[in-house]
Amino acid sequence: MSGLIYTATRSNFSSGTALTDLFVLGTSSAVPILVHEIRVTSANLTDVRQPLRLIRRTAGPTGGASVTPEPINLRNTVAAATTVTSLPTSVGTAGDLLESELWSILMPYSRLISVKPYIVPVSSWLALELAAAPGSAYNVSFVVKFEEL
Repeated sequence: MSGLIYTATRSNFSSGTALTDLFVLGTSSAVPILVHEIRVTSANLTDVRQPLRLIRRTAGPTGGASVTPEPINLRNTVAAATTVTSLPTSVGTAGDLLESELWSILMPYSRLISVKPYIVPVSSWLALELAAAPGSAYNVSFVVKFEEL
């Protein structure tokens, strides 16, 4: 790893019942990123199978909650160029499907991507999409670790 590494975290928020993205990483026009880790957990006490899709989007989202990436190394005083949005009101246009999974929300959804991290080129978006609208809302948390090159 030779770039600046950040984490984006959002804790204990409602998934809602709409078809949307849990989070979207948006790169700037000059800085691509490598995604090293994705972890999603739920506070639900009963099992629900939630289809998830990790996709590259060709257009960005609108609305939603802004999440501020934090540097892992405290000596890094550079603000992240990458934007992070959670639960956008309007998702962007779908592009390449990277992976798809039927997630049991009683267990963490965890991807440690150290050998071949996902590359998100400049002016692109990577989203973790709820591929089906939840039947009822549940509380969820996520952390994403990424490196700006």
